[in-house]
Amino acid sequence: EMVHTSRANNVFMAIMGDESILDFYYIAPSDIHFVKLGRRDNVNLEPVIRISAPSPLVLEFLDKCGEVVAKLPKAEAIIKKEEEHK
Repeated sequence: EMVHTSRANNVFMAIMGDESILDFYYIAPSDIHFVKLGRRDNVNLEPVIRISAPSPLVLEFLDKCGEVVAKLPKAEAIIKKEEEHK
């Protein structure tokens, strides 16, 4: 069995009717740091992989992720804090 591993720390998801795409990117933490400090104007997005999938499958995956996140310690406090900043 062949396995390939790539690192990604950012994902763009789009749902277009019955089809969805998930574009995974890697952003170097140093890029984010330097943008926050004002030393750079933008970050470099390194494309990693694009996944096309049926929208019902992606929505089911996101629902399952929500169930896992809800079980994490302090998840409720983190979610509440994020909602307050919107």
